[in-house]
Amino acid sequence: MIAYSKERLDNAVAYFAGHHEEITGNKAYKTYIFKYIALFDFLILDQTGKPAFDIEYAALERGPVPVFLYDHIDEYESSFFIINEDKDGNHYLTSTVDIKMDYFSEFEQKKLVQIVDDYIFKGMKTDDVCDRTHTDITAWRIAWENRGTARRVPMDYIDEFDDISEKEACDLTLKEESFWVHRGLQLVEHTPGRNDI
Repeated sequence: MIAYSKERLDNAVAYFAGHHEEITGNKAYKTYIFKYIALFDFLILDQTGKPAFDIEYAALERGPVPVFLYDHIDEYESSFFIINEDKDGNHYLTSTVDIKMDYFSEFEQKKLVQIVDDYIFKGMKTDDVCDRTHTDITAWRIAWENRGTARRVPMDYIDEFDDISEKEACDLTLKEESFWVHRGLQLVEHTPGRNDI
């Protein structure tokens, strides 16, 4: 994961963990944090055509999870939060620093607050937040409905857009164009030998 991308993600995790604990008085268990991250990332994608984090997600029964954080929860290191385990072995996250909001645009900062308002202030339980990821994140629904018997399947940001692959360039919306430009830049960035040029 690119350092700046990791710092943005870690800041968002710390932001949600700190607000969750402060507002609810309860530990910010990983299920909550993973869902807040996905809801924020896909909200930004749906409104701009470009994800906030550009990370891989997997669809699990209870909703999307950020793959790198999910797979490395026991050894994940951050200067913005710590990962703890309760007596039952469940992971929860605790913010350790003041959040650096300058990692986010003014628009993104408003959307971070929106997630806090929509989910944390309303006191949504884990099942409610998971259900919202099922209804609000089309990419999760598509991945999960097409999983066969798999318990975990990769998700793709492209699935948030209806028939985007079938559209002519002149029929794309601005956010769909933005998505294609972003996707193209990601492909160029990850081209083998690119750094040799």
